[in-house]
Amino acid sequence: MNILFINSIAKNKYGGGEKWMVKAAKGLTDAGHRVFLAGKKGGEILRAAQEAGVQTRVFNIYSDFSPLNTWRIVRFLKRENIEVLVCNLNKDVRVAGLAAKIAKTPLVIARHGVLLCGKKWKHKITLRNLVDGILTNTETIKQIYLSYGWFEENFIKVIYNGIEPKDDVQPFDFGRLFPGKKVIFSAGRLSEQKGFSYLIQAAATLARKREDLAFAVAGKGRLKNELKRLVKQYGIQNEFRFLGFVENIDPYLKGCDLFVL
Repeated sequence: MNILFINSIAKNKYGGGEKWMVKAAKGLTDAGHRVFLAGKKGGEILRAAQEAGVQTRVFNIYSDFSPLNTWRIVRFLKRENIEVLVCNLNKDVRVAGLAAKIAKTPLVIARHGVLLCGKKWKHKITLRNLVDGILTNTETIKQIYLSYGWFEENFIKVIYNGIEPKDDVQPFDFGRLFPGKKVIFSAGRLSEQKGFSYLIQAAATLARKREDLAFAVAGKGRLKNELKRLVKQYGIQNEFRFLGFVENIDPYLKGCDLFVL
């Protein structure tokens, strides 16, 4: 089967959705399918895909309407005889999904989390007309989409994220950063959605009650400086550490005393 994944997230962003796409593309490649992953030139997702051994292509999609990119994707879909197109962002659906309709690609899937499909008319028009179904990873998100009243039950499929064996993972030594402390660890994009400001407030509350705790967060994002100012405001710079972007958080998960999501 010939499959194309498209994810036009910003070049310097690489989160859970992008990891899923790279792993799915690699898994399908390993299973013998012919798979391509497309994104913006120089993007983190393309680098990760290349390191995983997945074929990559560049489509610089920056807006919901891009006739030139749509035409380029039409030509690619036809040339490579793509049978399944998997889109990530709404603009991917609108630009590449339209291309798939023109190219008569057999199956178009939107891989969406809850934030990518709000109850807006443009989402309804896009998802009702340019894709054949939605793929998500939780029953909760499926029920939210169904509550909009736009889709039939079987239009949305839930495929849970896989569980990978971690027996060989060696724990990160947090003792080097926080000698004698119990470490509470979290990870994710430093954005409002992830709620790290609440973790900082909780850390400040706990720091007033006990001296044996430390906090560490892995991730990057636009709220980095704001969150660091909040840590300084609460006076917990010694107890709270930002680790920056971490490619593989498994050792940190295994090395901490408590993980907070």
